[in-house]
Amino acid sequence: MKLLSVAIPSYNVQFFLPRCLDSLLYDKETRDYLDIIIVNDGSQDETLAVAKKYAKEYDCVRVIDKENGGHGSTVNSALKVAKGKYFKVVDADDWVNIFDFKDFVRDLKEEVADIVVCNYKQDILYDSSTQDFIFCDKKSELINAGKIQDEIEDENFFFKFSMHSMTVKTDSLRAVWGSGLLEKTFYVDQQFVALSLLSAKTYKLFNYDIYRYFIGRPDQSMNPESFFKHRKDHERVLKWLLALTKSNELQDKDYLKTVLQRQITLMLRTHYAIYHNNSQRLAAYKELVAFNAWVGEKYPEIKRPQLSKKMLLKSAAGGKK
Repeated sequence: MKLLSVAIPSYNVQFFLPRCLDSLLYDKETRDYLDIIIVNDGSQDETLAVAKKYAKEYDCVRVIDKENGGHGSTVNSALKVAKGKYFKVVDADDWVNIFDFKDFVRDLKEEVADIVVCNYKQDILYDSSTQDFIFCDKKSELINAGKIQDEIEDENFFFKFSMHSMTVKTDSLRAVWGSGLLEKTFYVDQQFVALSLLSAKTYKLFNYDIYRYFIGRPDQSMNPESFFKHRKDHERVLKWLLALTKSNELQDKDYLKTVLQRQITLMLRTHYAIYHNNSQRLAAYKELVAFNAWVGEKYPEIKRPQLSKKMLLKSAAGGKK
């Protein structure tokens, strides 16, 4: 019985993929319960060769080789073929804590919650620091999804329900997946969170420290310059989330609508910050002004951050490139 399908989106990660796979495969007894799906997203280096080497050595490892379509396309591809009771995404440059992971997987055998949330760490390259995200110190009771709204004031709420912390029942996720995550688009992890919450009737917190999120590579989407370069992707995901708040799928789920509105407000803060504090971005600030007006007209219930008056004046004057 496969308890956990692990999707590993992989693009030009030949030097990182072995660390990720070795952490997942460390415990021999756990391997029988795993369904590891490496999705090579049109890599230009030796990523595919590394993936095939592991697939040849371990029966629980499979490889999907596809044209480049972005992170969302890799998750879509993996979910289609997943055999596990639960589904988790582990990016190829991240890894798992080998000590807690084996116990976590075995616990999934008797688990019934639609979403399982675990603690995790961020390992930050540029200053060699680690940030802990600890949500519980003992396994919780089964929690009704409607109670999520009660936790929304918790400052860790959207770290708790992040792609790094969440493991989701495969069948429940497929039931709401529809066309899936946007392809050739950054920041689709926010879609994954929204769809996971939409799929869930229950969730549970586990006191396991599982995920190691590696931050600091210059080509990562969270890099400030990458944020600005891919700002239209960020906007595209925001528009998808905004549309979801009006969808029929949220009927009788007012608690989830509240959660999504808060998620969008936090994303809007990040989106607006992309355009601030950099004179080279003044010329693009009119994009933000137009987007802000569009959100206000179409979704007046969404709380929006204040636009910078200084940036507005400079942008109106033409800005500087």
